[in-house]
Amino acid sequence: MKKKRELYTELSSVLRILVYVDTGNLSDEIKLQKGAEQEKKVKAICKKLGLNYGNFHKEAEKEWEGKVWR
Repeated sequence: MKKKRELYTELSSVLRILVYVDTGNLSDEIKLQKGAEQEKKVKAICKKLGLNYGNFHKEAEKEWEGKVWR
């Protein structure tokens, strides 16, 4: 299993892609498709980390408070 740090890095990457998909110059159909793909990845990573998908960002902040990770 991947280390927590690797999972948080992967989560960060997926979230960046989601922002790009949401704000990019793409058709609505592609936005929905790509967004759904990335959302599945986010849910899977949250499950591995034991985070609640509904408020994972708050839980992640608590977990990594004071730590810098990229």
